[in-house]
Amino acid sequence: MNAEERQSLAAAAEAAAGAHPAERVLSFEWNGQTYWLKKKQGNNRIQAVKYSVEREFYYEVARISIARSCADCAPDMVLLTDRYFVLRDGGKTVHDWLLSDRTDEEKRRVMAEAGRALCRLHRAGLYHGRPALRDMTWDGARMTFLDWENRTYFHDLPHRQMTDAVLFIQGMFREPWMKEEWVQAAWDGYASEGGAALLRDAAAFLRHHRAIAGLTGILHPFHFKDVEPLRSVYRWFLAHEAALPGN
Repeated sequence: MNAEERQSLAAAAEAAAGAHPAERVLSFEWNGQTYWLKKKQGNNRIQAVKYSVEREFYYEVARISIARSCADCAPDMVLLTDRYFVLRDGGKTVHDWLLSDRTDEEKRRVMAEAGRALCRLHRAGLYHGRPALRDMTWDGARMTFLDWENRTYFHDLPHRQMTDAVLFIQGMFREPWMKEEWVQAAWDGYASEGGAALLRDAAAFLRHHRAIAGLTGILHPFHFKDVEPLRSVYRWFLAHEAALPGN
């Protein structure tokens, strides 16, 4: 992108930001392509943990830049100002891919690539924080992760990565239309990329905290939104760990 193009893109971004002052994240078109603009504005998560908006903004900028350079799994950041950054569109979200009219075979391939991409991120020594299907995009060739502002309660990398793996599977089970063959494809994709050991560690972690599984059993009759997915996560990890490579 030359200087003239960059100036034109910046003008389009400014116009989009000005036209939607209340929106924190918005999309706009420039030169026949879609871009996403994220403003330096607070949200409920930031306010809850009492991090400054300034700190969180540059925290996410840094994480996107590192993930892009180390694992090629973050969108291209094409513009950064002191008020917002702009990302090149990375394609349809995995969530939308699964709800599209694509064949089940295509959907399994996308899910397998989602699992492989998460494992590549972990093998690069990184983690995401909340790898939800709505925050993963696929353009037919490259899987990227969105929303890099998420933090975990754990301070050590192995537990952060295990949290990623658990939330990844849990997010699938939160969708009532999810097929187990798609979950299996993502699981196999992660394991085939060299992630079997981490999945075994995550299963051991869940087994060590069986009291939580017991609680989900007690709450099961009430059908709380997040109880059933967590119950399914326990069942999935403990049922599938024996088949992981290396066992």
